[in-house]
Formats: sequence, structure tokens, C-alpha cells
Amino acid sequence: MNSLEGLLQDLVTSGAIERQTADEIRKRLGFFSAQWNDGSLSNTVQSEAASLIQALMERNYSKADSIQVSLMADHVSEVNQWLPGIKKLITVLMQKTH
Repeated sequence: MNSLEGLLQDLVTSGAIERQTADEIRKRLGFFSAQWNDGSLSNTVQSEAASLIQALMERNYSKADSIQVSLMADHVSEVNQWLPGIKKLITVLMQKTH
């Protein structure tokens, strides 16, 4: 989770994202962290989320986006509080690289 916060902070520092948007993403990342830490995420969602984070760290944004779409389609009730924040993070990162 710290790696996602680091990516977000880099975007804020570079001016690629507005502070209000970053605050909303940060709030959603907090939901993600809480669910991860309290064990309320299924093994499947944890595994896919770990793969998504790894893809982001590798700057493979298209892979991260694909995983995000799959998670939202297959596990919406489990991820709907936090995945939109990660989706926005992916979108901004993809825009920044183009």
C-alpha cells in the first residue's frame, strides 16, 4: 500500500494531479489498506490486488488497468469502496506517460 501512496505523492509533487483528486484517491487507498490489514479481502482479491500493485510498480499500466477491470467485474461488492481510487490513479499514470 505504501507503494501506491508513493506513486500518488509523486503525481502530486509533479503537478500531474490536483490535490482534491489526490485526497479522494488517498481516502480510497485507506479503505483498501484497512480491508487488506483486517483480512476482509478474499484470497482471490488479495492475489489480484498484489498483481495490480506489482504491475503499477513495473509501470505496466495497461496490465494494471486490465486487472482493475477484472476485479471490478468479478468482485464488485468486495472492491467498490477502494478500486475506483486505484482506477483513477492508473488513468492519471497512463495520461502522464503519453
